[in-house]
Amino acid sequence: MSKPWVYGLLALAWVANSAASEPEKESAPQAQPGWLAQAREAAGPTFSLRSAYWSDDKSYRDDHHYWVESAWLTLRPREWLGFKAYADGYLQFQDLARTVDDHADLREVYIERSLGDFDLRVGRQILVWGRADKLNPTDNLSVRDYRQLFTDDEDQRTGLMAADLTYNWGAFRFKAVWIPEWRSPGLPLPPLGSGLSWVDVDPAHPRSQFGFKIDHSGAVDGSLSYFHGHGKSPDLVLIPQSTGVGLGLDYPLLDVLGLDFAFAVGNLGIRGETAYTRTPDTSGTSPLAQNPSLFTVVGVEESVVENFNVNVQYLNRWVQGYQDPTAIADPTARLLATQASINAQQLVQMNHGVSVRPSYKLLHDTLELEIAWVRWFTTEDQILRPKATYALTDQWKVLVGGEIYSGPALSFFGRLKDTSSFFAEARWSF
Repeated sequence: MSKPWVYGLLALAWVANSAASEPEKESAPQAQPGWLAQAREAAGPTFSLRSAYWSDDKSYRDDHHYWVESAWLTLRPREWLGFKAYADGYLQFQDLARTVDDHADLREVYIERSLGDFDLRVGRQILVWGRADKLNPTDNLSVRDYRQLFTDDEDQRTGLMAADLTYNWGAFRFKAVWIPEWRSPGLPLPPLGSGLSWVDVDPAHPRSQFGFKIDHSGAVDGSLSYFHGHGKSPDLVLIPQSTGVGLGLDYPLLDVLGLDFAFAVGNLGIRGETAYTRTPDTSGTSPLAQNPSLFTVVGVEESVVENFNVNVQYLNRWVQGYQDPTAIADPTARLLATQASINAQQLVQMNHGVSVRPSYKLLHDTLELEIAWVRWFTTEDQILRPKATYALTDQWKVLVGGEIYSGPALSFFGRLKDTSSFFAEARWSF
């Protein structure tokens, strides 16, 4: 069931928006604005209603054709005594034609303040690290819910409670982050047969998560980062249950050392990012646990002609202490080890890939066409995500697109083949 605060946010949005159409009193042109207009000015709301159709969802059911209705609210209250605040949440109804399945999330709610050279932000927030395009090896702080039917993939992100302190020194920023909250990622996982089920396992000590980053801005932008916290790809643990065996999704405590950079050469934008992840299974002896790995992304971006941009990136993932899960003799142990390797994208020791994302704006920027394609060559799996967005007016927007997964059944994107879908959405924002 939805949380009461979501309905409160939606009620506030309705009240604040109705103030925009409140007529001014002709008899008192010098009078103060009404309380509704004052509330709207103080809260700074942005509100949108969305209605979407999806041909398939992420549950691996045989059903098709889903209607998704959602309401989104963002609040940016005016500054008070040097403090700034921000809140963002949504309420979404999926599969209304068959069952009422509502989901709500307060993605972000925080306050921030600058004190001289220091910036402090406290509250639930989405923290994104890295300079590569879409695929970020150092992006280990935020959580995504991949099961939600969102036409914008960035909407899958959700925030965590954190304290983010930044010291600004010339072109450098020194950042320290503490994350005492844990929220499990939403992963679309296939059924594995009778007697087996997926079960989320909450970490025992989520308050031990923290990170540091040194960031530089200039002719060459770059950063060095370190993160100690729970990974977003799970290991597997066996959990006996009365009706069978639960496959526990256990998110291990990791140490991640990262680096990223970005600079321009003429009309070309060059950017890259790499991260070494140290896992508890440093020797790679446990078939259900992920191994240490190195994930690297290097790319180039160019505006070929006006409003036509192309980004191309080379992807590489190397697994330390690799053991082939398909070589395990016992069929049950082989099945479990293979699923664990797919979850961690560690089916092979060295995987090479590419991502390509062309985008084109035309008709005075009212129409945007985009295709995102990721292909792993060694495991031979891929995702293709075309999307077109057209702004009918300043308030109305329509989107059409799709998510097409392909590859071997025992691969990261190939396992999602049955969740491939087409979507269309109408969005009203005010």
